[in-house]
Order: sequence, then C-alpha cells, then structure tokens
Amino acid sequence: MTPVTPSTPPATWKVVVADDHPVVRIGVRNILAPLTEFQIVGECSDGEVALRLVRTHTPDLLILDLAMPKMSGIEVLRALRITAPNIKTLVLAATVDRKQTLEIIQLGARGILLKDVVAERLGAACRAIVGGRYWLGDQTVTDIVRAMADPGGMHLPNPNGVNLTARQLQIVKAVVEGRSNKDIAEKLSISEETVKRHLTIIFDKTGMSSRLELAMYAVKHGIGT
Repeated sequence: MTPVTPSTPPATWKVVVADDHPVVRIGVRNILAPLTEFQIVGECSDGEVALRLVRTHTPDLLILDLAMPKMSGIEVLRALRITAPNIKTLVLAATVDRKQTLEIIQLGARGILLKDVVAERLGAACRAIVGGRYWLGDQTVTDIVRAMADPGGMHLPNPNGVNLTARQLQIVKAVVEGRSNKDIAEKLSISEETVKRHLTIIFDKTGMSSRLELAMYAVKHGIGT
C-alpha cells in the first residue's frame, strides 16, 4: 500500500467481512459505506472462505464473526497467526466472556465488538484498529492486561534500571486505562505530538513495542498504576 504523505489523500483500508448472518454483513456494509477510508473487497459466510479471501485480497482489516460454520472465528484466528500474522482483525460476537476475550486477543485479534452495539461503534472500532490501537468494547483494558500479565503468561522484562519521568508515568497510567493519544493529550493539556514523543521514549526505555505490551508491563510491575 502506498505510504500516506501530507500531499496525498487518506489511505483506503481494504476490508473483508466474514459473518454467516446476511443481515450483519449488510449492516456492516451500510455502516462502512459513508466512511471513505474503508473499502470492502470481500464478504463470506464461513471461516474457510474467509481464509481464502484473506489470501486473495490481502486486506488490512478482517471483520470476523466468532461463531461461524466450517471454521469458527477462533479457528480462523489460529490459522491467520501462521498464514497472515500482520492482518488486523476485529471479532464480532453476540456474547463473550473474559476467558474468550483473553484467548481472542492472545491469538492476535486487535478488537472485539458485541453485535448489539455494532451500529453505534463499528466505525470507531475499525478506525481504532487500523490506527494501531486495540478495541475491547465494554471490558476495560486494565482488566484484560491484568489477566494477560499474570506470571504464568508471556515473559516481560524486569523494570530495574527503567527511569521514567513523572510525565511519562502519567502517560503510562493513561495507556493502562485504555486512553487514546487524543484523550491523553486533553487530560494532560499537552499536544498529541508531545504524547507521541513521550511514548516513543517510553517504548525505548522499557523495550516494549506496542501499547498493549506496555500496559501489560506496567500492570505486572506496578508502574504508573
């Protein structure tokens, strides 16, 4: 995909929609239609076809139903970890508990959206995910990262020698709360660019490479929380 520069229009994000309910696919199509940065390049009603569409179209975003015939959403996510590890996936679910949420995120999905709020939140969720953030719906980021940062989970380095300024600690705390750069900027009365610069320094100091990793690291070691 051509990089975005200040002189070019916003990028178009290619989207594949996989859901076995036609009414849901129609709804997703209608919601995304006015959002010109998104282009639906494929739709399907089962997990096997979803994988084929991902191979064919190499979409930026896959909107994936959790419960589908032939291959469930979980099975699709497992396959994508091998065949398309860089794709960003938003999982749609009628209901989802904390255990399922953890599994979905650990398998590489970037977000979960309950179907009863698709009409109100789909656009925001898609924009958040293609923008590199996570979307966890009504479950707080803090709850999720606390569970994922359990000692039995992934290894996180020890914070010994990591010296963060008071401002950087404020930003880490806001990341754990699931706040966006815009939210953090407004809360701390600084610019978004300043937030981004602080995050770059924080990532460098901690050795983390994403907001979720940083949140897990902070929760496990009690940094800024």
